[in-house]
Amino acid sequence: MQFSYYANFKFFNQGKIGKNPSRKFDSRSESWDMTKKIFIIIDDNKYIRESVRNILERILKEKNYLHLVEILEGSDGVDLLKFSIDYFYTQRIQLVITDENMEFMQGSAAIKILREFEMQNKIPHYCIFSSTSFEDKISQDYIKDAGADFILNKPLNKEKLLQELINFEVFKDL
Repeated sequence: MQFSYYANFKFFNQGKIGKNPSRKFDSRSESWDMTKKIFIIIDDNKYIRESVRNILERILKEKNYLHLVEILEGSDGVDLLKFSIDYFYTQRIQLVITDENMEFMQGSAAIKILREFEMQNKIPHYCIFSSTSFEDKISQDYIKDAGADFILNKPLNKEKLLQELINFEVFKDL
């Protein structure tokens, strides 16, 4: 599969996919602090996004890292691709937590595209967690095969998330 940065960025900007009123801003124009690392939360449920954000902010505050991280939110795999294209070359993305089951693009489809883009452009690997309510082995294997580093079962647990953030050394470059 060929994945061209220019072609796909142009495709997204034409508005052919991903018209999403919940997307709060164009990240390239409003995120000026280039020293902050990026955490991305993708879920089609606004309340789950808020819950994940609150958990991450509590963890970051406890570790005294909150001022070093910018948290972005989106509602589907297309938003994940948009954010990633916006930030790939700055190498600021530190963590993605994405839902699997979403309307426009599944989390695993977006993860697969991102991992291929990473390899083709020799961009350093960053951590992608998939959150899902699917607990069967087939679904979990499918998500892992797409390139997810870890699968978080819903509902998310703060202690489990913290442990996996430590295990995957998400905080090491903060």
